This record gives sequence, C-alpha cells and structure tokens, in this order.
Amino acid sequence: MPLLKLPHGQTVTLRHRTVTGQDARHNDVYGHTDEVIDNCAIAQGGGTEVVAGTEMVASDVTVWFPDGTDVRATDAMLLPDGNWYEVQGSPNFDQSPWTGITSFVETRGRLVTGSTV
Repeated sequence: MPLLKLPHGQTVTLRHRTVTGQDARHNDVYGHTDEVIDNCAIAQGGGTEVVAGTEMVASDVTVWFPDGTDVRATDAMLLPDGNWYEVQGSPNFDQSPWTGITSFVETRGRLVTGSTV
C-alpha cells in the first residue's frame, strides 16, 4: 500500500544522537546524523513560562512522521520555525486492530528557552 501523502505536509529534520565514545572523566560523548523527513504534520501546543526569578519558557509540539520513520527518545527535531525541539519520551506507533494498517508515528517535542536558574 502506498504511503499516505499529506497535501500540505511539512519537512522536519531528525537529529539522531548516538554515543561515540567517552571523555577523560568517563562521560559519554555524542555524535549525530541528520535525516530530512518530508510529509510530516505539525501541531504546535501550548507553552508555559516560569516567572519565579527566571525567564524560562517551554513550548510543546506534536509531530506526525510518515509510517516507518525511526524516531528515538534521544533525537531532536528541527521544525520549519527554525527551532530544535527535544523528543519527549517514546514515539507512538498506531496500528488498526481491524486492518493491521499502521498510520503515522506520533512524536511529542519540547523547546526550552531562557534561563533555568
């Protein structure tokens, strides 16, 4: 069955991060590869602001990637707004109990800006 094409789908870049070694203090060192994914649906969510002596703002987003996209909890997503959102948790893979057809890969993301003192 052909992939469902969204008439107004957007392009998202996934940044897959992997451990490439350890530093002198035995902390993990990360490298990354970028993968450009077309035909995504994006829904900006609400944001929150911490006003207790900080200027921290957190903005949430939901991105639906085409079926079969490999999204990991350690990934980041570059959205068309030019911001990198951290993937929050594991993605959701839906499958119809009647047909067995899988749909999009639903992924939550968060962008945190400002000071977090």
